[in-house]
Amino acid sequence: MVKGRSAVLLWLLPWTAIVVASVFGASAKLLAWTPGFALMGAACMVNARGCGRLHCFLTGPLYLGGAVASLLVGFELVGVSWNAILLTMVLGTVLAYIPEWLHGEYLTSKA
Repeated sequence: MVKGRSAVLLWLLPWTAIVVASVFGASAKLLAWTPGFALMGAACMVNARGCGRLHCFLTGPLYLGGAVASLLVGFELVGVSWNAILLTMVLGTVLAYIPEWLHGEYLTSKA
């Protein structure tokens, strides 16, 4: 499991950039959201494989999808709103923890 400084760099910093960019225009969102969600998604996938945290199996693909959605919206290739992307990412993140609360934190026995 990633903790401490690595967790700050891999999740807190990108989420902070995403929230801050939310009050600016499409260019700021494209520049912050796409790499932010991509970094968090990749980190979750690595964490899921490494330690088996259940929510990481869910948030990894979610965030990678958010990165793709941000890229497509930023280049005006799809008509989805930025708010819909952000709402999906926030709600998806919260919902990803429910299986852990119900069945335990780990999907595998690597922990």
